[in-house]
Amino acid sequence: MSIGIIASHTVVTGAPGESILEITHRMGDYNVGTVVIVSDRGCPLGIVTDRDVAIRCVAHGHVPRDTPVSAIMTRDVRTIDESTPVEEALGKMAR
Repeated sequence: MSIGIIASHTVVTGAPGESILEITHRMGDYNVGTVVIVSDRGCPLGIVTDRDVAIRCVAHGHVPRDTPVSAIMTRDVRTIDESTPVEEALGKMAR
């Protein structure tokens, strides 16, 4: 079975210059806990989760309205093709 069968096909994206507040509003609008931060050409640059907002933003005293999401996003993102077998995808995530 490929990862594409079980993966979510709705990907919510944002830009690195958007504020944390804008990104959290988007999370609420789409009822998701993760937003992929992309370049102008749509290439993934990072990822932000609701946990990142709590731990890296709120707990460190950042002002969500004034802080770009790039300040708290995880930058070392990895992608995988949806035709990849689930077992291979799990192995890559574990590494």
